[in-house]
Amino acid sequence: MDLSRRIGVSPFYWWADVPVRKRQNLVAATGGEQISESPSVKYRGIFINDELWGLLPWAMETFDPGNEVGPKTYRKVFELMLRLRLNYLWPSAGGKHEFGAVPGNCALADQWAIVMGSSHAEPILRSPASWNVATQGPWDYGTHSADLVAYWNIFDPKLIEMGAIPNLDAAKEAYDAEARAALAQLHEVPTGDTIEEDHRRGTQLIINYIRDKTGAVEPVERDGKIYMVVKDYAKMRQGIGMLLAELMRIKAEGDYQAAKDLINKYGVHFNTAWRDQVVERYKKLDLPTYWSGINPTLVPHYGVKGRISSVEIVYPEDIVRQQLRYAEVAGK
Repeated sequence: MDLSRRIGVSPFYWWADVPVRKRQNLVAATGGEQISESPSVKYRGIFINDELWGLLPWAMETFDPGNEVGPKTYRKVFELMLRLRLNYLWPSAGGKHEFGAVPGNCALADQWAIVMGSSHAEPILRSPASWNVATQGPWDYGTHSADLVAYWNIFDPKLIEMGAIPNLDAAKEAYDAEARAALAQLHEVPTGDTIEEDHRRGTQLIINYIRDKTGAVEPVERDGKIYMVVKDYAKMRQGIGMLLAELMRIKAEGDYQAAKDLINKYGVHFNTAWRDQVVERYKKLDLPTYWSGINPTLVPHYGVKGRISSVEIVYPEDIVRQQLRYAEVAGK
């Protein structure tokens, strides 16, 4: 792969149609071995996200018909990964079947020496579509560990060294934003005293757990208004690590009761007086309670030799048409 890059082949020669540089002659130095430098990080990878309107329909309808995201698609993914010196993948899990349930996927990963993991929403490589809410009840666990991993890693000095964040003030702001979100999102639940939506439960779980276990986040009243404030960033990170460790244990052991108890204690219930105050404060901003975006559909146009010559951006007529399309792709 290193030699290929040196002679002018981009890792994205196939995925992005990056032209390969043509040369009349290639000259190789003699007198010793050419050894590629080993990566400094053992596991380096990517997460295939939002595949419902990207990779999944493209693979199912054009590249690998009838096979969701199967070996033909993953062969191209794995090649790109190795060209980028990556070896770890959280696979697509937005369709009906898990990565390992599609024949040939696991064998291909072994062949390419790709280490497979599972994302925040797929316990042990299981697809959400394989969980039947009607017969198995709500699936509450799958929305929390992704945020925790990010909040844990954002205080790693390596991120500053890599240029991913400018300084630790950016990490502190991320913690502040999460604390504020736990309070601000209550305006989306104007009635009742319980939270039903999983992502909102995830935010409540994180902040309420940290408040209980470390005291790093506290409610503060100023001018008669409640604010959620981070008092100790180091302790907040400690609490994030504690919760992340517990969620990973639950995930590894399949401890459903522990997951249920954790969510019920920290993620479902809230202070209704705070909610009522937040609702009134939001009314003054004249903002909608809910919003949703309409995503574009990318329609390829093909030219000579079947290569993509241009891509047209087409928007669905309305949000209902878009959501029906996603439901069709997901097989729900």
